[in-house]
Amino acid sequence: MRIEMPESRFADLDGPVHFVEWDGPPGRTLVLVHGLGGSLLSWLAVAPGLAEHGRVLALDLPGFGRSDRGGRRSRVSDLRTTVSRFIDEVAGGGPVVLVGNSMGGGVSMLESANGPHVSE
Repeated sequence: MRIEMPESRFADLDGPVHFVEWDGPPGRTLVLVHGLGGSLLSWLAVAPGLAEHGRVLALDLPGFGRSDRGGRRSRVSDLRTTVSRFIDEVAGGGPVVLVGNSMGGGVSMLESANGPHVSE
């Protein structure tokens, strides 16, 4: 089975953030956040299947994959801020389904609990 990667794209979130997108049915957007030492490549095997349920975006956090750190900090709280901005500026402002692996799961939980997209 050959896995194809969608076209690389970049968003300027205080520096370039690399991401890819799989089209899916409207109404739901999933944002995939990789773990420590990983990249969006971690999601290539599962993203096409997830796209059956909605639009799928996978990003390289700053300092990982093709997203140069470029002087940005890479503390978990800083990565959460990047994910929040990614949701606002790339995913369309939310709500989104955050899917995280390892450290990306922790970043996603922090964003889910503290991000501006949380309903009260």
